[in-house]
Amino acid sequence: GDMNWRRPLWESFYPRIRKESSLEAAAEIAVRHLRERVRIVEPPGSAETIVEIWQRGSASERGFEVIYTAALRSAGVPARLSPQSKTEFWNGVEWKPAPRPMDVAAGSK
Repeated sequence: GDMNWRRPLWESFYPRIRKESSLEAAAEIAVRHLRERVRIVEPPGSAETIVEIWQRGSASERGFEVIYTAALRSAGVPARLSPQSKTEFWNGVEWKPAPRPMDVAAGSK
């Protein structure tokens, strides 16, 4: 698909996490920054590609997980969506649930 999202996300996320020694700390910083930039709305307003979410600044819960995973990947953190469609990161040993800001965790089921 369209890969034009990598550079804008890298430029926004990498400088914030580049000095972190822990992948979990980097993921915490990334999700905090993402929640400042992207709000969660239901139902989604329109199509939800990574580029559209980033430009619009809003996403469904599913769209938020997609852009969260993309943001981590763009900054060099190995990440994927779990079978439950939640962002996970590889800590070098196992896949772990990615950190959640309080308002995201409260809104999810």
